[in-house]
Amino acid sequence: MVWLNPVPEAHWSYTHSTQMLHKLVNQQMFPLSLNGLQGAIDVLAK
Repeated sequence: MVWLNPVPEAHWSYTHSTQMLHKLVNQQMFPLSLNGLQGAIDVLAK
């Protein structure tokens, strides 16, 4: 499972809910961007 986060990655550490989700998805959280989508696809394809 991966999470595509629409919040800019630089802000992830500022909210408790984002930190909880980051742990919940085994730290497989990616920004909602083209590079983030590619990273998520790469993880899911394994």
